[in-house]
Amino acid sequence: MGLITTLLHTLHLLAVVFWIGGVGYTLFVLIPGLQTVSLRDRSALVPRLFRRFLTLVWLSIAVVASTGLYRAVAVMGISSLNSLTGTYYGNILLLKLVLVAALFAVALSVSVRVYPRTVNHLKTHQNDPPTEYRCSKCREVTGIVKAHLIAAVLLSAFIVFAAALLRGA
Repeated sequence: MGLITTLLHTLHLLAVVFWIGGVGYTLFVLIPGLQTVSLRDRSALVPRLFRRFLTLVWLSIAVVASTGLYRAVAVMGISSLNSLTGTYYGNILLLKLVLVAALFAVALSVSVRVYPRTVNHLKTHQNDPPTEYRCSKCREVTGIVKAHLIAAVLLSAFIVFAAALLRGA
């Protein structure tokens, strides 16, 4: 059981790194870099990047959820509501689960609302001249994307803090 536990914990941590790392990369590198790309080119590039990013996010969520559940139940012995609410470890884990649920809600909002809205707006730029770089509606859409990503970064920081209180669990 030790090797499987170690492997699943490693997968859990890698999925977290990909998820949070992807959010950070998108917020701090990709979005600022897109300002140097013409609107026409953005209309082709951003939907593909967004789709790939969301695929990574949802795969990471699946791995984090399944490996986290395994770790909580099989390794840490959290098998009842009392074990979540009646112990220090359970309370911190419960806090972490609430924060992860909020992060899940952000990912869901991006997938269901922000992504389609962004793609629909970018379609309006498919025939723009290659010298157009600014659009007030794009700035608004980018602001919505950034707000979601900032929320994800903040939630992630709190989740990492909670995990540190659990010694990485």
